[in-house]
Amino acid sequence: MPGSELAPVNCPDHGSHPLRTAEEVFDRITINMPGAAPAAVNSEWAALDDRLRRGRQHPDTTTADLDQLIADLRRLDDRLTHSPDLGSQT
Repeated sequence: MPGSELAPVNCPDHGSHPLRTAEEVFDRITINMPGAAPAAVNSEWAALDDRLRRGRQHPDTTTADLDQLIADLRRLDDRLTHSPDLGSQT
């Protein structure tokens, strides 16, 4: 369907659930965050939290917006999972 990447995510007819995916990745990050994470990581996490909150609250959020959020969340999750420096700070 042309333009489907711009479909509002809160539309009841929208087939996929990128918001749910974003929430699941965010929850995993939150659970796995090191207790003494560097300020930059905490700041990035807070910014992603804000973007996720906006995605939940704004009916004009698009799947493209959430796809980008999911990609950013996965990058942070990957860094937290594979960074020996961050893991040693727990």
